[in-house]
Amino acid sequence: MAEFAQRPAGEQIVMVLDGAGWHRAGDLQVPSNVQLLPLPPNSPQLDPMEHIWDEIRGKWFPNLVFNSLKLSNIVWWYRFWLWEIMLFLFVQLQDLTGL
Repeated sequence: MAEFAQRPAGEQIVMVLDGAGWHRAGDLQVPSNVQLLPLPPNSPQLDPMEHIWDEIRGKWFPNLVFNSLKLSNIVWWYRFWLWEIMLFLFVQLQDLTGL
């Protein structure tokens, strides 16, 4: 948290927390320039990441019915590698932006 607080030197930071269990550490030392803003429970419409997951699930991983097991395996491998490529690109983007 201290390293995160130093990135934009001297600026105030608001960190939005989505209510996940690991966002509730009781012994967390919050720097003076960081404000934690927890989202209300059961409010996925307020969490931007939920909108991204909705897009991914709806467009790239919808529920499908196949006429054969072979076709379903082909689609499964396609989805698996698509997911791996997305994760790779996400990590590359993080490295480029330093986030």
